[in-house]
Amino acid sequence: MFLYFLPKTKAAKPDVLERFGLSDLFDGKPATREMMGLGPGDQPGLLICHGRVDQVTLEYLPKVQTWQKRFDSDAWMGIANDAVLSPSELARPSQIDGHPLALADGNRWLIPQLRAFSPTQLDGPLIYVPKLKRTLT
Repeated sequence: MFLYFLPKTKAAKPDVLERFGLSDLFDGKPATREMMGLGPGDQPGLLICHGRVDQVTLEYLPKVQTWQKRFDSDAWMGIANDAVLSPSELARPSQIDGHPLALADGNRWLIPQLRAFSPTQLDGPLIYVPKLKRTLT
């Protein structure tokens, strides 16, 4: 399960999730825990994840978790180092068309086709449009 850290934040209100680029990831109210101590990036803030507070462990444990700043956001994403996620666990409800590819973990992952040719173009050199607005790191 992914954890998210929102620096200098106290509540996961819809406008806050929008500001951090997370509004499309949470349908309902996420489980939250305000951190009085320092989290990723050595800042106080809010840990959030899917689920209910009584069913998840919301802790910042840098020795057993890997944290990375989200692309184009001040939010951080974290995951337990021993967590193994499958393609179905990471898949969004609606995925961009692509090609299945077996990676080193033995799973077949859907690799999105990152561009498409413009269907409105009739003349001139072929122009393509990007289909993916996120960066994979």
